[in-house]
Amino acid sequence: MRLTVHDLAKKTGISVRALHYYDEIHLLRPEEVSDSGYRFYGEQQIKRLSQILFFRELEFPLREIQKILDSPDFDERKALLSHRHLLMLKKERYERLIKSVDQILKGDSKMDFKAFDKTEYQNAQKAYQEEAQKRWGTSKEWKEYQEKMKAKPKKSAEIIEEGEAFWKRFAQHLSEKPDSPAVQELVKEWQKYLTENFYTCSDEMLGHLGEMYVSDERFTSYYEQFGKGMAQFVCDAIRAYCKSH
Repeated sequence: MRLTVHDLAKKTGISVRALHYYDEIHLLRPEEVSDSGYRFYGEQQIKRLSQILFFRELEFPLREIQKILDSPDFDERKALLSHRHLLMLKKERYERLIKSVDQILKGDSKMDFKAFDKTEYQNAQKAYQEEAQKRWGTSKEWKEYQEKMKAKPKKSAEIIEEGEAFWKRFAQHLSEKPDSPAVQELVKEWQKYLTENFYTCSDEMLGHLGEMYVSDERFTSYYEQFGKGMAQFVCDAIRAYCKSH
């Protein structure tokens, strides 16, 4: 099987923009690029993409996925077995939820709230993330993030609220140019927020994040709730910021 980038996007549901970005950061390189610039993907690339999507389902950052997949001792079978285990846990939880809905539809007033419990899945997910990071993809950013999480006086809910506040502030400037002084100052504050709460966010790392906001549809759809065109706006603002540094 040999697919163009448009064929691969159609087959997998991943946007062409995301596939271009995966190529740019060397996460998923095409098997061949023609003289006219067309990308072609073979069986190995499709298999690698399936692993990428499984790790994304587990909320791994793209850069960490690259380190894991490129590790000399990466065990594909072991990874797939872990993916399968987590998916089965998720499937069992959904089946419990469906059963609860059916019971209510039949007139049963007793609600089984245990069906909403994500503890088992979350614990298994966390354990696998830690194992994968330790075995295949440890990076200085990940170590720093882990250390900050242990020492952090703030609650995760507070950190999330602060992050959302930034996007609401960005939304107030959507009518301006991304390289306007006010927007650039916000980007600077956003970089500082990331460094203080997660890991040292260098200009290079910030640039990668900006591209991810528009290449990964899940990030794009989340940020769009704060304003139409928000993800692209912030991406452009970050590009301007990094270019000026």
